[in-house]
Amino acid sequence: MTEPPISRFPIPELAELAQDIRERIAAVMEKSGFVPNVFLALARRPDEFRAFFAYHDALMEKPGGLSKAEREMIVVATSGLNHCQYCVVAHGAILRIRAKNPLVADQVAVNHRKAEGDAGLRRQGRRALARHRGKGLRGAEEPRLLGR
Repeated sequence: MTEPPISRFPIPELAELAQDIRERIAAVMEKSGFVPNVFLALARRPDEFRAFFAYHDALMEKPGGLSKAEREMIVVATSGLNHCQYCVVAHGAILRIRAKNPLVADQVAVNHRKAEGDAGLRRQGRRALARHRGKGLRGAEEPRLLGR
């Protein structure tokens, strides 16, 4: 059986890509053990690929505030609420690595309140889902949560 294409647009060969994009894809592969299909699909548009990663890094890689595991947990919890299986799987794999817990991503995607382990992760999940549902955060909580 042949695999369905990941995009209706052609996916460039890695050798055809600019060096910075090849290096970024290799770094993702080294850290997570896989390359999300969305990265390969974006690679055909170098400017958009770079903009996507600049935005990603601004949200997910900056120091201070939340840990990297907490940030991924928020993405997984929100993706579960949005019923985005692709995002749950991709970010869930990264969450397992960052939280050093093979079960946490599945637990968070299904019901963050029942996820085992760190109470801080569950607390972050509640905050993220409250924001997602339009309830927002109270007073001084938001700047602290965002690392300000």
